[in-house]
Amino acid sequence: NFNWDAVQGTLNIGQLGHTVAGLSLEIAGSFRLPVTTSTLGIVYQGVSRFIHTYPEISSLFIGVNAGNLTNSGTGNIGIGRVSLSALTTGLDNFAAGYLALDALTQGSQNVAIGNDALGALVGVTASSGIGNTAIGYNAMASSTLTNFSTAIGYQAGNLITGDNNLVVGYRAGNNITSGTNNVVLGVDIDAPSATTSNQLNIGNILFGTGVSGTGTTVSSANLAIGTTAFPSTGTWGLV
Repeated sequence: NFNWDAVQGTLNIGQLGHTVAGLSLEIAGSFRLPVTTSTLGIVYQGVSRFIHTYPEISSLFIGVNAGNLTNSGTGNIGIGRVSLSALTTGLDNFAAGYLALDALTQGSQNVAIGNDALGALVGVTASSGIGNTAIGYNAMASSTLTNFSTAIGYQAGNLITGDNNLVVGYRAGNNITSGTNNVVLGVDIDAPSATTSNQLNIGNILFGTGVSGTGTTVSSANLAIGTTAFPSTGTWGLV
C-alpha cells in the first residue's frame, strides 16, 4: 500500500504483497537514481543523508551525513558517519570510519582509515593538509595541520603538526608536534623530542639524527645504539 505524506512530501511504501515479515520492498531488477544534486539522487536513512555522489560521479559517500551537498571537490570517497562532512574544495581524499577526515575542508590526496583517523586535519588552503596517510583508530586524530605524514597504528602520531613524519606502531610517535622528517617505529615509542626534526627512533634501541636524505641521497646522520647521547666526533655511539 502507498501513503502520501503531504507534510514531508514523501511517498511511504507499505508492504507490497511480500510474504517476509518486516520487508516492504524487494527489487529483483535494477534500480535507477538520477545523478546526485542538492535535491535529487540521494538515499536517506530517516531524515539523514545516507548514500550520494555529490557533487559528481567520481565521488561517493556512504554513511549518515557523510560528505555534504555544498562542496565542489571531486574524486572524494567517504565511508562512515560524517566522514569528509566539512569538505569545500578538497580533492581525491579517501576516508573510512566514523569521524574520519570530518574536519577537512580544502586538503587533498589524504587517506584515513579508522574511527577519527585524521579527524582534526583542516587543510585551510589548497596547499595544506595534503598527502597524509593515517591507518588505525585515532591515528593522527588531533593533527590539525600536516603534509605528507604517515601514521599506522592505534593513536599513532596523534599530535603531529609537522610535515613528512613516519610513525608505525601502537601509539608510536604520539608525542611529536611540530617536528618534521622524523621516523619512529615500535610499540608506544616516542621521538626523543616533540619539536626537533630529522630524528630516528627504532624500538628505543637505535637512535639517529640528521635523517634528511631523499631519493638516493644518503643522510648525513649520526647513529647511536642504546643511548641518545651522540658522540661529539664520529658518527656512531654505543652503550
